[in-house]
Amino acid sequence: MQWLFVFAAMLIAPLGACGDSRDDEPLACTDVGCSDGVHLDVRTARDVWPAGDYTVEISAAADSHRCTATLPNPSPWTTASTTFKCDRTSLSASLHTTQGCDDERDGGTDGGTCGALELEVPGTPSSVQVRIDRDGQSILDESVHPKYREMRPNGPGCEPVCERSSAELTLSE
Repeated sequence: MQWLFVFAAMLIAPLGACGDSRDDEPLACTDVGCSDGVHLDVRTARDVWPAGDYTVEISAAADSHRCTATLPNPSPWTTASTTFKCDRTSLSASLHTTQGCDDERDGGTDGGTCGALELEVPGTPSSVQVRIDRDGQSILDESVHPKYREMRPNGPGCEPVCERSSAELTLSE
């Protein structure tokens, strides 16, 4: 029976490792990492992205980068998302598809892809300019001024400290 108490103590003890510690106790932190950045969700009015060649240009902190993709993705290996090819590896853009929108949206998708485009911009720029073209025509040109919040994934008082922001943009079409 004593082994049961020891086992329970081993399971419960780590739960307090990320909380505030008392002055007389050392702070115990985990090793979860994080990075500064801006997360943008871009949606269409009906969450349907018409078929076409897409270019996403992102300008932030005096850097400008481009990501491209063709929708719908012609690859037979596509599952729940289409990853855009970006000219900078720390920048990411992917369209996370949703199921069942053919019947749920008025008129179906007309060969489009349902879902939200997720953009991840590294760093803590004071503004992010997002331009999206479909088949060479601009469909979005907006500027976002991020409001950052501090994140401590390992708990209060633990390192690392990251600055994160998120926003949602909606295409008017």
